[in-house]
Amino acid sequence: MKKLLVVFALLLVVSVSLVGISSVAIIHVPGNYSSIQEAINAASNGDTVLVRNGTYYENV
Repeated sequence: MKKLLVVFALLLVVSVSLVGISSVAIIHVPGNYSSIQEAINAASNGDTVLVRNGTYYENV
């Protein structure tokens, strides 16, 4: 019974760790942000900035 509890606890810790690692976002321009630079500023490591076709007048 103790081995089963240890295995369950280990699986729980690994699962929680993987959820924290895999939280990435897709940031849409102009959906979430109106400019590419705003989206880049809001992005974290691993995020994707997805830009819709069009002309954007800004300095990136």
